Amino acid sequence: MSTKPDTAKLVAIGQRFRTPYLLQQAGYTLGLAMAEGPPLLALLPGGYLEMVVSLRDDVDKALQDRAVRTVDSKQATSTEQQQMHAATIWARKVGKRAQSAAHLGISVPVLS
Repeated sequence: MSTKPDTAKLVAIGQRFRTPYLLQQAGYTLGLAMAEGPPLLALLPGGYLEMVVSLRDDVDKALQDRAVRTVDSKQATSTEQQQMHAATIWARKVGKRAQSAAHLGISVPVLS
């Protein structure tokens, strides 16, 4: 288990999700971790859960700032558009490959 994840990787993952949803997930995950108690705490470095709680609280405070909310909303929209574009390209590729396979006489299952 890595307790020091790559910051760039976390940012890339986090950009796909709206901040309120990430905060909600953090609260749920921390609740589960706290409920687990000593067995989990023995596996984590000292003060790790407290640090995560502090970081979650910092993000929550930052979200209260109107400028941060505006940027978060714009970023989420931009990321959503990028993901939709990538999905459209993927769907076109799948369609072309299915057409090619059908043209070659390969049976292609049809979803309905």
